[in-house]
Amino acid sequence: MADTLKRLEYFTCLAEIEHYGKAAEKLGIAQSALSQQIKALELEVGFRLFQPAGRGICLSAAGRHYHQSVIELLENHKLAIEKAKKAASGEMGKVTISHVGTALLDEKFLNLLKDFRSHYPAIEIQLIELAMPEQLTLLRKQKVDLAIIRGPYPLLPEGTLNCTFSAQRLCVAMSPNHPLASRQSLSMKDLENESFVSYQEPDIQGISGSLIQLSHQAGFNPRIEWRVSAVNNSLGLVNAWMAVSLVPENIISYSIGNVVFRPLEDANALTQLIFVWNHDQTNPVQKLMTDFFRNYSTK
Repeated sequence: MADTLKRLEYFTCLAEIEHYGKAAEKLGIAQSALSQQIKALELEVGFRLFQPAGRGICLSAAGRHYHQSVIELLENHKLAIEKAKKAASGEMGKVTISHVGTALLDEKFLNLLKDFRSHYPAIEIQLIELAMPEQLTLLRKQKVDLAIIRGPYPLLPEGTLNCTFSAQRLCVAMSPNHPLASRQSLSMKDLENESFVSYQEPDIQGISGSLIQLSHQAGFNPRIEWRVSAVNNSLGLVNAWMAVSLVPENIISYSIGNVVFRPLEDANALTQLIFVWNHDQTNPVQKLMTDFFRNYSTK
């Protein structure tokens, strides 16, 4: 294969210069060696590639057709090598990122994706919205490359690494007709007698975990009457049923419908997005991505 490629490169050089001596000089080989390589190529393909033309040579009719195909072949071979090198270095390939739904409402995360794409345009990014327990299960099975969960999440799987990416204040979503809607801000203690819409996740995880922690710190157990799978579902319920729900503050910019938001005054009323990845990464694209994401987290 290597000999054939070398002969094809010699052939294209000779086809462009149309003179054995000048082509041999450009290639840095003896004219006799170039002549032998061209004869070997002609024996391989089964037809004459060149014919005499004055003091030089020119391509035969068959040689002209062959020349076009050889140019394409060599270009494709060069491109294949470049792609393989990029894949080996992690600059080409595919990554799968699982995430909680509200991650795509986080401006910092969206900017991260934009910057990653601008640095590595040959890497395809697949985003999958999943519940947090399912994310971590698939992560350990190497089905996803990076999981984006919402803290708190006290029991991360063994063999994973993590870093906190961003933090947002929690706010209270409610109907504009709710008695507390007239307040400019609220504390958790103000919500002691309210009905809550929470999320379909264990009460030690995510915003559900924050609700339990903040309520206990305020001295009460929250009355959870509804559980939903996504923030947009909670907004529909708080408007219809005069309940309240804790949501990240970045949801406000994307909210639609008849819902108002009031910030929580409690100092620790925060929610974080957390990146989680496997310690044992074998795919170069995975390592490149996690290094990029981790470095971005410190900005």
